[in-house]
Amino acid sequence: MQSKPQKEAHRPLRRKSRLIRTWNRNKALWLLFLPCLLYYLIFRYAPMFGLVITFKDYNLFKGIWASDWVGFKYYRMFLENPDFWPLMKNTFLLGVYKLVFGFPAPILLAILLNEVRRAAFK
Repeated sequence: MQSKPQKEAHRPLRRKSRLIRTWNRNKALWLLFLPCLLYYLIFRYAPMFGLVITFKDYNLFKGIWASDWVGFKYYRMFLENPDFWPLMKNTFLLGVYKLVFGFPAPILLAILLNEVRRAAFK
């Protein structure tokens, strides 16, 4: 009995993944986005590691990760401090003053400049 020669199975051409195709198509947009991404990683995300220091008895020579863990000790000390409530009141009042005096001023200035009749002053 004669067997028919079978065709070799061809591997399909390897197609680029969807992610790589999207990257190549939008490379200029990603490069425009890169400075913003780096800014947030360096100045917004990385400082969050410093939050760990508040839970440790930080020693400069041991570093952040080798320093002893103290938990909420320093938070408790701050909240039990007699100066806490006056500090909280001052912080709240500064925020209110900034909102009351800082918010309407630019709006009033814009309205006043809009009402000026001479173009030289606009």
